[in-house]
Amino acid sequence: MKKWLMILIPIIVIGLGAFLIVNFMNSTTFEEEISDLADEFGEISEIIVYEHSGNQVSDESVVLDEQEEIYHFLDAPSGMELKHVSSQPVDWVYSLVVFREESQTRQVFFIAENEIGMGGNYYEVNGQNELIEYIDNADLDWRDPSNN
Repeated sequence: MKKWLMILIPIIVIGLGAFLIVNFMNSTTFEEEISDLADEFGEISEIIVYEHSGNQVSDESVVLDEQEEIYHFLDAPSGMELKHVSSQPVDWVYSLVVFREESQTRQVFFIAENEIGMGGNYYEVNGQNELIEYIDNADLDWRDPSNN
């Protein structure tokens, strides 16, 4: 019996350790991912937010082009914990078109209740999706571009 325990306990400890390491490596925060994208593509110069209902995009959008409003928009969910996943979000609530003047690039972020797609990577949100919470509660200037 002791022999089995001496074999079983190290196997359990090694298995648990490997599980924790793999989960830790797959975990990140919104702030870390935004920072990595900024390092790769440059600072964000403009964000356009679109609301979705099913597979339909609303006619209204929000344009953020002042550095201070972009900073507040990205800072609010900065501590949100994310876990890498392989499938892209479905049932989007919002999409963001992110422009980077420095590198002349444009990226689309897809925001669902429990998932986010950005920079070609997909994440599951651990806990509350603070980005959706911010968009829902912030005093954003929603406009219909066709009514200008």
